[in-house]
Amino acid sequence: MYAVDDTTIYSNLFIGSDITADIQGKEVTVSLKADYPRNGRLEYTISGAEDSAFTLAVRKPGYSENIRVAVNGEKAEYTEKGGYIYLNRTWKDGDTVTAELDVEFRFVYCNPNVPYNVGKVALLKGPWVYCLEEVDNGKHLSSVVVDPEQTTLTEEYDENLMNGTLCVKFGGKRIDYTDVDGKLYVSARPKYKKDIFRAIPYCCWNNRGKGEMLVWMRTMDVMK
Repeated sequence: MYAVDDTTIYSNLFIGSDITADIQGKEVTVSLKADYPRNGRLEYTISGAEDSAFTLAVRKPGYSENIRVAVNGEKAEYTEKGGYIYLNRTWKDGDTVTAELDVEFRFVYCNPNVPYNVGKVALLKGPWVYCLEEVDNGKHLSSVVVDPEQTTLTEEYDENLMNGTLCVKFGGKRIDYTDVDGKLYVSARPKYKKDIFRAIPYCCWNNRGKGEMLVWMRTMDVMK
C-alpha cells in the first residue's frame, strides 16, 4: 500500500502490509489482512482517523469480474476506474473495510496467435496458474484431455507439500499406453481411459525430483 498524496491511499494486495500516512495533518494507518489468494476476502482496518476525509483505493484484478465491498459490515458504494475501486468518505478510528474478490478455480483458453495452445485450456485460481506434475499424475502428460464443462474441481490442501499448498483434483481422460511395445509407429488408434488428475500451483513445481510438467491441457472438444 502507498499514499500518492494527502487524500488517497492505494492498496495493491500486499498481504499483511500496512501504511501510515499524513492525511490532512493526521497520522492515519491502514492495515491489510487476508489469506489471499486461497480465498478472496481482504480486510482493511483504519487506525488514527478522526473524521478524516480521504479516498481508499482497492485494487481490483482483471481476473475478478465481481467484487463485494462493505464498510463496518454494511454494503458500501464506490466508483471504479483503471483497475481500482475508490471509497471516498469520512473515516473514523476503527473503521473496517472488507472486499471479497472472485478467486474461484477457472479454466482459461489462450489467444489463437499462440498456435501451440490452440484447443487447450489451463487451470487458474485468482492469479495462480496450476500445472500437472509427473510425480502426482504419472508419465505421458501430453496425452491428458479434460472437458472444462463437465469435470468437477475438488480443492485439496496438502500440509506436507511445500509447508502447505492448495492443490486441486479433477477428472479427465488420458491415452492408455499399457500395451505400447516401444515401436515408433503403430496403426492402432489410441485408447483413452478415465483418470483423476492432481494439479499444484505452477510456482511450486520441480521441487520433488525430475519429471514431466504440463500447464496447457487438451480439451474434449478435440475428441468430438
